[in-house]
Amino acid sequence: MEVRRWRNFLQCNSEFDLTIKLGILNFGLGFLNLHQQLGFNNTGIDNTLTDNGEGTMQRSIIRNGFILLLISMLAGFLIPAMEIPRLGLSAHTIGLLSGALLIAIGSAWPQFRLTHRQQGVMFWTWLYSSYVNWLAVLIGALLGTGKMTPVASGGMEGSPATEGLISILLITVALTSVIAAVMSLYGLRGKQTD
Repeated sequence: MEVRRWRNFLQCNSEFDLTIKLGILNFGLGFLNLHQQLGFNNTGIDNTLTDNGEGTMQRSIIRNGFILLLISMLAGFLIPAMEIPRLGLSAHTIGLLSGALLIAIGSAWPQFRLTHRQQGVMFWTWLYSSYVNWLAVLIGALLGTGKMTPVASGGMEGSPATEGLISILLITVALTSVIAAVMSLYGLRGKQTD
């Protein structure tokens, strides 16, 4: 079933169809290249504090918000070529809202009263939940995998392997989102300090 779906995806009925499908492949390769050129291929993050008390995590989470906004906007152009266009629109919307959320969290970063370790947990859980939520729904839209998103996918389902992958990703997104929200609320406890 999965091989047939890929074979159907790769078949081109028109020049426009070929252009769209090459665009999808080019988008993925281009994103990986952009990611490396911007220096995000390193695994660590400098979370040391500067003199004014604001860590570089604040700048990094804002930057990631704008990156997620950009790739979500670019992926929006691919919606007509997706296996489930409605789910593709959902991925587009999720990416835009998640990018805006990361920017808002980064803007409020100095208000969180957390240790460096707690800031790291909050930072990575927000990043993971934002990117993986967008990516899981986008993959579902591209592959026709919609068991975990029955409303947006119109009940369409993919192979058990792809459904399992998307299920695992979305369940981990739910868990990390709860952890990120709890850490954020915990960081805003007590009275405001200047």
